[in-house]
Amino acid sequence: FENIPAVLSTPDYIVKGNNNRRGNEAVEFIKKFKNKDYHVVMSVVVERNEKKLVFNTMYIKNLKVVLNKKPMQ
Repeated sequence: FENIPAVLSTPDYIVKGNNNRRGNEAVEFIKKFKNKDYHVVMSVVVERNEKKLVFNTMYIKNLKVVLNKKPMQ
């Protein structure tokens, strides 16, 4: 969880996420750290005619490393 501020303040990507169960739109912030993608998903919530971003979830995806191998002879 200590990486959440870095993901939100300096993301590598910002993408529109899927709507959550309540139908709220979502915004996904993605940051790469050491061969892993950290995803922080924030929901767009309307309160008193004001849109706010509310933390929804966070997950990490391991990036696949492809090694260049020479073909066997």
